[in-house]
Amino acid sequence: MLKTDHAKAFGTDEIAHDYNSVILASNGFGKLGYIVESPFTSDGDMRSTILNYLNGSTSYGFYIDCHGSPHDLTDNKTWTINTYDISGNFHLVFLDACETAANTDWANAFNCNRPSRAFLGWKYTVGADAAYEFSQHFWPNVGSKSLYNVALDAAAASSGKTPIILIGDKSWYGKAY
Repeated sequence: MLKTDHAKAFGTDEIAHDYNSVILASNGFGKLGYIVESPFTSDGDMRSTILNYLNGSTSYGFYIDCHGSPHDLTDNKTWTINTYDISGNFHLVFLDACETAANTDWANAFNCNRPSRAFLGWKYTVGADAAYEFSQHFWPNVGSKSLYNVALDAAAASSGKTPIILIGDKSWYGKAY
């Protein structure tokens, strides 16, 4: 069966290591069988570019490295996206942004709170170095076991400074449909 699930990684240049994190995520999505669209990083207004991708009919994987809160993603200067801007049925979403998993609002917005779907985010504030360290341990290991177990291993290998939360199917490996 031909897989048609697309994935894309975004990063704001306001965050240290954004380009490297985006490349790690793109490679990780590729290992999981997604059709990976060209990664995108910018120091400008990314709102329309992000929303155009999120509204795509084959968009199922999404990663972003930016600032965040329980309801907003932002670069803190030119753009903001909130939970009400999201629609669709995503399979794998990782919001690499502070407090995006402080509640289930983002997971619900992406419709990832179901079998064979997963949402990852940070429960608390996380520093750029700690988040990047987590990504260095997480993305290269996706597909080797359930995303939940890969996340636990990455958190353990990341100096214990990574309060990552996975919402959704804890037994799912993250593979594209």
